Amino acid sequence: MYEIDPIDRRLLELLQRDGRMSYSQLAAEAGISRAAATARVRDMMHHGVLAVVAATDIMRLGFPVRTVMCRVNGGGRQSAARRLAALPEVTYCIVGAGLADIQLEVACRSPEHLAAVLEQIAAVEGVAIHATFEFLEMVKQSYGWDVAPPED
Repeated sequence: MYEIDPIDRRLLELLQRDGRMSYSQLAAEAGISRAAATARVRDMMHHGVLAVVAATDIMRLGFPVRTVMCRVNGGGRQSAARRLAALPEVTYCIVGAGLADIQLEVACRSPEHLAAVLEQIAAVEGVAIHATFEFLEMVKQSYGWDVAPPED
């Protein structure tokens, strides 16, 4: 696992507040040089700790979102998850424990589009759709959370 230190945590806090903050401003607020801020942010991006993107509300763009919960028969959850994550309509894919082995969020424009995607999901070897859930309204979507180190 990639280890982050207090300076990295501060940079993450700042970028969660404003993802377009300049390296100069990040450096000033974190108390480090511009070169150090640039190198640290790029290193976290390289290791997958951080991605700077334009967050959109896909529901407002005409893509109702559904959650699809899947069971995987006979193991192979990681392999099945990788195949499901490759579907272009899948916006979120996790392997979990509990009601489902894999949880997906899919963005489809219509019920017909959803039906086609559900067929693709069910066609993945060992995958059975356990339940679907349609989002009616996005009440909160947050990209900022406490990046304080875990307590011992």
